[in-house]
Amino acid sequence: MARRPSPAERPAPGHSPDSGPGHTPGAGAEDQPLWRRLAWMAAIWAASVAALGAVGWLIRLWIA
Repeated sequence: MARRPSPAERPAPGHSPDSGPGHTPGAGAEDQPLWRRLAWMAAIWAASVAALGAVGWLIRLWIA
């Protein structure tokens, strides 16, 4: 008869037993094609530039 694993040995719900700490199941960047990773990087960069531009514009309005 097989030994039943203790609660400490069981994986958390939604995690596979071989997933390490800090690993989100199904969200591995290495699983995505390069073009999609580059598109996300470009979108995040554009959003940050737009946010900086908006803050700069608000400061310019406030000072003037």
